[in-house]
Amino acid sequence: MNFKSTINGAARALTAVSAAFAMGAGAAHAAAAPFEAPAVSRGALIEPATPETGLTCGLVELDVFDKDSLRRPVQAYRCYPAGKLKDAPVLLFEPMIIGMCAPIHQDMVRRIAHQDFYVIMPNLPQRHHVNACDEPFDDRDPNGHSIVHDMVAFPNEAEQYLDLLAGLDFAAKEGASATKIGMVGYDGGGRTSYKFTARNPRILAGVSFSGPIESNYQITIPDLYESRPSPLDLAYKGLFKGRMLGLYGDDDAQAPVAHIERMKRALIEGGDTKSRITIYPKAGHGIISDFRRPTSAPAFAEAVKWLKDHGLTY
Repeated sequence: MNFKSTINGAARALTAVSAAFAMGAGAAHAAAAPFEAPAVSRGALIEPATPETGLTCGLVELDVFDKDSLRRPVQAYRCYPAGKLKDAPVLLFEPMIIGMCAPIHQDMVRRIAHQDFYVIMPNLPQRHHVNACDEPFDDRDPNGHSIVHDMVAFPNEAEQYLDLLAGLDFAAKEGASATKIGMVGYDGGGRTSYKFTARNPRILAGVSFSGPIESNYQITIPDLYESRPSPLDLAYKGLFKGRMLGLYGDDDAQAPVAHIERMKRALIEGGDTKSRITIYPKAGHGIISDFRRPTSAPAFAEAVKWLKDHGLTY
């Protein structure tokens, strides 16, 4: 099998997994669990929606640079408590790989902002995908730039980090805090949260909801991530320095319990006894995306407490 067909096969496998799990559907054996969410379309809003009441929300435009140092606009969605902009604690929010276009992701921003945070979600896929919610995930993309290719298999992490930094700059220019900064990520964004927190000492605290710990292609293409450390590698190197919280369900095919347990051991071996990984029983991948799940509320509360305990308060 040549390398391209290996990539394509891995992409198709990930597409199938994403379709089943991205919006909170449990693993194949989750039928025995006390709650099973109905299937929804990619990025659809799950009722009840979080209202904008009490918040100031809207689409904003970030000023970022591309690989040739040319300025280009990238959109972001941001919310903060109305009338409480000055020195507000700032959270970068990064969702699953389809990005800002998904209504469910904007709903998550509002839900977090209601907890007294300025939350900004830069649209990381926008550099290559105008509307990732409507584009094919895998190699069926006629232009050769599928979402899986650009956001999972071969992500340009330097570009992503520039866009995230642009989000922080925008928040500071609006009047929010330039020092009280955290990051929250879900699914692929949870993986980004691990990586950005490890590499940016300005991040006081990071939270990963269901973020993949080991490479999605680790088995299919063992050498693909040789030069791209995974969250597991970063934990072994002790780079989180007590700032990272990982929240998972025990029924998550994208972050199996075996991976989670390895992450716990890696933190200890890296000398980090303060970062924490929590596993919630009978919970699937949508631990934050679907708040009808009985474990979602306590997981969300644990995340909010973690962030505030690390100085993200007014």
